[in-house]
Amino acid sequence: HWDWGSMIFYFFLSVVGCFSLVVVKKRECKTGKKQSIISFPYIVWFILWTIVASYRYVGHGVGGADALAYIYYFKNCFSSNLPSYYTHYDLLFQFINKFIRFFTGNYYLFFILIYGFIVYSIILFVNEFCPKKTNFIPFVLMFYIYLRSFNTLRSNLAIAFILISLVLFNKEKKVFGYLLLFSSFFIHKAAIIYILIVVLYKMYQNNKIKLRHCIWFAVIFTMIAQFTQSHLLPYFGDSLNGAYVSYSRRSLYASFFDNYWKIAFGQLLLLLFIVVFNRTINNYIISIDENGEKRRIKNIFTLCCFDLSSVYLTYILGMWRGYEFLYLARLILWSQIIYIIQQKVSINTKRLINIITVIVFMFYLYNRIYSTWDDSNLMPYVFGPFYW
Repeated sequence: HWDWGSMIFYFFLSVVGCFSLVVVKKRECKTGKKQSIISFPYIVWFILWTIVASYRYVGHGVGGADALAYIYYFKNCFSSNLPSYYTHYDLLFQFINKFIRFFTGNYYLFFILIYGFIVYSIILFVNEFCPKKTNFIPFVLMFYIYLRSFNTLRSNLAIAFILISLVLFNKEKKVFGYLLLFSSFFIHKAAIIYILIVVLYKMYQNNKIKLRHCIWFAVIFTMIAQFTQSHLLPYFGDSLNGAYVSYSRRSLYASFFDNYWKIAFGQLLLLLFIVVFNRTINNYIISIDENGEKRRIKNIFTLCCFDLSSVYLTYILGMWRGYEFLYLARLILWSQIIYIIQQKVSINTKRLINIITVIVFMFYLYNRIYSTWDDSNLMPYVFGPFYW
């Protein structure tokens, strides 16, 4: 059932993550040095989010729609009589389950390790790519993507691999970056699209991506998706899993403007802002003197261009969770666009923009949770140790 207490609690957790980032980035701005993720605010954030996810009560209709299935698989992953439903779990995800299960059968410990890794990836990514000077209000939405993992654990684990790989690329640790990026495919096959990030990384490592490049990528991605849908999946779908063929066929019987536009609304709105403020964004990037800061924003802009170019591709292939993969990159760009706009207005107007931004993003957080809590069994939140 809908529970306002849970909603307020989710708001609180959202603010904790956002405030922790603010404290560390303000310290980075003051010292001029990038801060370690082993900072007290980050530690508090990490522990709180990990405990909340790991020790939530999971039952029928509560704690995440797919959570019981993940718990069942973890406990029985060595069994030779598993239901056929679990055959679609990918190889690396199976291995991770079996590796942890070899040492313990306590699913709380399994959750601590998995959710701890997911929180770590979020903190690592935003600490690496979030500029020192930005508008931090959009980061209240970080918790929403984490809340989705209460239901979609496997795809969020694949996202964690991708986020860490992007950090490694930014640090010029390419070997481990490639390893993690390609490994994400063996946790959730939907990640295969985001392996194409390697192409952009190579092409735009020393060049600036432009809007017309996004159009080219969108056309190329659409052609790839249609070819895959028509020729590859019908022949290789069984070896992947029949569900992927089913997902890809949904677009044959429904228009993008039936339902998918609602899922991609945040991406489409960001695209509109990029088009409108493209020159302003580029001029701001050029004006930055510090190379590390300029590189952060440039790389985030490139990631978002890739993300927006792949919207129609994810629709054709029926990847309803595609919007989640680079969700954090979009939040960083949102925060930067708002900050850039604020540099051109008066102090009173800046304050007004902050008030409007708080209202809009908190309402959006509420709306996203309200739209998904029932199907995903995200309410009420029950802390396991308190449940008798």
